[in-house]
Amino acid sequence: MSLIIMVAAILGSLIYLSITMLSYVGRSSSLTTEVQQNEAQLADDQRRLAECQAKIRALENELPQLREREGRMQRWVALLKQQHGRLESGPGEKVADKEDRDAAIRKAMSPSRSKGR
Repeated sequence: MSLIIMVAAILGSLIYLSITMLSYVGRSSSLTTEVQQNEAQLADDQRRLAECQAKIRALENELPQLREREGRMQRWVALLKQQHGRLESGPGEKVADKEDRDAAIRKAMSPSRSKGR
């Protein structure tokens, strides 16, 4: 009787070990697939990171030129606003600058104003 119990215990242990090994192999296989997918994703992310870093470097190289251009445009807008304010003040006011005076004369003599008369 003890021999039957011992054989049953050994057989039960072998069945338990077989089931455990099969479940570990199945899980290991799915983990291997996940690792391969993650490695592919990592390679793709690294490639995109390198592209983004290259774009950043290119934009950093352009930044001083763009800031200089922005400054010129802001100065130009400020000058245009000043000129507009002086021209809106009308011909009754003395124009100090020769260029401003000439611009006011050209504006007064433009075809759009003479057609309206």
